[in-house]
Amino acid sequence: MKASSGIKPYIKDRKTTFHNGQEPYVKLGRLAVIKEFRGHGISGLLVNTVLSWLKAHPSYFNPNIKEVGLEHLNPVGDVMVIPQWSGLVCVHAQKQVVQLWKKWGFEIDEEMGTWWEEGMPHVGMFQRLEISEKISRLD
Repeated sequence: MKASSGIKPYIKDRKTTFHNGQEPYVKLGRLAVIKEFRGHGISGLLVNTVLSWLKAHPSYFNPNIKEVGLEHLNPVGDVMVIPQWSGLVCVHAQKQVVQLWKKWGFEIDEEMGTWWEEGMPHVGMFQRLEISEKISRLD
């Protein structure tokens, strides 16, 4: 049995309001601020820092052509079509804090619906960042 490299192959998602099912996106994980520190803008500082970093480093998440899973993508002639991140960011937001994520520029993806995580209702939200640099990683 061959050992796995741990890199997941590129797969398609289902289409939703803001995601075509193929475009790479960055998903932000859980955001939690200790109760005593809430109301001081810490969560906004964290989110804005992440979004600023993503804008400054848009090619960071682009796949390397040598990574596992790219060999089955659609070759066009002698050129391999490699998916590139184009500024799409996703969060799975607790319904009770949707307004906070909206304040930071995220919109509810209605087609994702509502689901339960850790005993709380969640919705999917997306934001498209304006990025200028679109560079492939060839290393």
